[in-house]
Amino acid sequence: GAVPPPPHQPPPVALSQINKQLNKQNQQRPRPRSNHTNNKRSSHSYNNKNNGNGAMSITVTQHNTESFVEDKPATPSRSSQRNDGSETRESDADYDLLQRDQNYRPSIVADMQHSDTNLNVTIDRFGFPMDENMDEKEHRKQVKKENARLLKWQDMVFSKKSGGASAEADNEIDQQIHHWNVVKNHRKLKSRIRKGVPQQLRGTIWQNLSGARERRKIECARYGSKNLYNDLRGRKKSPYHDQIWKDINRTYRKNLAFGASQLANATANVNNDKKKNDSNGNNQKSGTQKFFKNVLQDTSVILTPQDLEKNATPAQMALYNVLKGFSLYRKDIGYCQGMQAVTALLLMYMTEEEAFWVLASLADDTKYQMDNLWRPNMPAIQLRFYQMERLVKITCPKLSSHFEKHGISSASMYQASQWFITIFLATDMTFETIYRIYDIWLNEGYKSVFRFGIGFLKYFQKDLLNSDFEQMLEMFRTGGKLVD
Repeated sequence: GAVPPPPHQPPPVALSQINKQLNKQNQQRPRPRSNHTNNKRSSHSYNNKNNGNGAMSITVTQHNTESFVEDKPATPSRSSQRNDGSETRESDADYDLLQRDQNYRPSIVADMQHSDTNLNVTIDRFGFPMDENMDEKEHRKQVKKENARLLKWQDMVFSKKSGGASAEADNEIDQQIHHWNVVKNHRKLKSRIRKGVPQQLRGTIWQNLSGARERRKIECARYGSKNLYNDLRGRKKSPYHDQIWKDINRTYRKNLAFGASQLANATANVNNDKKKNDSNGNNQKSGTQKFFKNVLQDTSVILTPQDLEKNATPAQMALYNVLKGFSLYRKDIGYCQGMQAVTALLLMYMTEEEAFWVLASLADDTKYQMDNLWRPNMPAIQLRFYQMERLVKITCPKLSSHFEKHGISSASMYQASQWFITIFLATDMTFETIYRIYDIWLNEGYKSVFRFGIGFLKYFQKDLLNSDFEQMLEMFRTGGKLVD
């Protein structure tokens, strides 16, 4: 006697027949279009119109589109096989990142006199123009590596067991601090930071590494205000108002958010370069790509800080608010040129208030000791130079002797002031490298800056030893762009 199936279920033979029939129907049915509303992303459309004066005006509109392609393979992801509640699909993230970097090609020229109608440029994930000759195979490999690391970070920081997801969702600062005190003792945290914090998590991780949330809680209690940053933001103008706006106009000119720069290859420039190369007998490639400042941000149009303030982008306005609030919060520091570059980098990942408290932690915390580098006359900069010179003598004795022989007697000649004041932001290093440097610096403190500096010199040691004084100065100035 076999036991009959329950009355509410069909027998096994009937089940197999039903499944075969359903599979046959699914194969004949066209694949439906995805309707996931939580997988929408913002895109831009640009309408080019000629205004009759030879200038092309570009209208930018923003709308939501479905991130769906019918021939995309529906492969299972690792996260779908786990029980931690994560809904991240590795294949989706891989595909979306590739499409974003490959197809996001807005024209960023607005009201500029030119005769070239093909002024499009590819924008990378950070908002900077990128090389169009992207190796898609290498890019796909890099995206897969980033996605694999993202899954590990999600397990470490936002798993249900640790309560990280609920702490971030509730936005309760006490819960966030308590949760991070557990995460920071993870045995693999340091090694994973050195490999790179995932792009999607940098804002949260940087706040935790710098102690910005603890700083906010302590300072708000000390001043007796839960919204200290908003109080500072609402005060009168900073004594450094004009200087801040002057430096904002110099900040990340090639970034879309901070100044709306244009990358163009105008016909006039092509012809000029061609004539110049022909007259000099050079065979260099003509039509070098050039950057043009937006008319609203052009120094020939904006003569005063008040003009820039009236035409500032939202990101520039947020940058001013943070720097103004900090100059009123730390009156002993006020404002120092270089702070705007650090703050602008933070604003790419955080809100104004979050960036303000990270900046405050960099100045207040002995782990970073940035206050004496940002104060008037920079009292700690000579100490940093001396420490760097001694480290070069200990770790690179041949290089140190070569420097002395050719009259390079101070670390200031290495362009080391840019290393310490802006943490390499003022160098020509790529932003991929800069972000990795900031990941490590925010975790390990100012001692890591010396390590990066020594690493930079060792990277070029062979070339430096075969260079004279002028060649070494040029290498210090432009060598950052060669660091990978």
